Amino acid sequence: MSAILQNPRAFPLAVILVCVGALASALASQHWGGLQPCVLCIYQRYAYGVALGIGILAFAAAPWRAGQRLWAYLAGLAFLGGGAIAAFHTGVERKWWQGTAECHAPEFDPTMTAKLDLFDDWQRARLREVSDKVTRYVEELDSARERATVVQDELAGRLSDDLNRKMYVLTVIAGIFLPLGFVTGLLGINVGGIPGTEAPWGFALVCALLLLLGLSEYWLFRWLKWL
Repeated sequence: MSAILQNPRAFPLAVILVCVGALASALASQHWGGLQPCVLCIYQRYAYGVALGIGILAFAAAPWRAGQRLWAYLAGLAFLGGGAIAAFHTGVERKWWQGTAECHAPEFDPTMTAKLDLFDDWQRARLREVSDKVTRYVEELDSARERATVVQDELAGRLSDDLNRKMYVLTVIAGIFLPLGFVTGLLGINVGGIPGTEAPWGFALVCALLLLLGLSEYWLFRWLKWL
């Protein structure tokens, strides 16, 4: 393997084989596959052609080891140019940016079947009918998707309103019982000096005070239009 890599004709031969393979596949696709090239495809062929010429010159000059680095740099520039054209061509085909007027992605025309001699009149009419049905099905699917989106948004809105209503009720209940819990917690500490500890009416007084406090909070919330 190292002997092959050290051979001065190995790199030019690889360049020649790559270029011949790429050009042969492009010509085969055009003449036997029916794929007509656009102007950017032709430019890519020019880049491979330049690289092929550089590879042939480097292969011929290999025995004298003349300018091996220069041939490699020139072949690399040719491949880099072809790659840049290929990247730009890909962007044009995918509608990422505007290309030349001669290069564009072909669009399907349902009426093109009428121009083909491969089908008779009944088959062309049948193809047009199927094409119309498929178009209607696609439109119906789009309409169903839009309706499903509207229903989903409405359900999400209802669930959100219901959740907000429940959270509001729980917040109001917590707001009412928070002062009551504070009073009972304050009176429940086990230290001396709590008023009403020895009085027989202490429990009734605390219950009445808590009831009055709860009613006052309820009236305040109604007055503030929170309820």
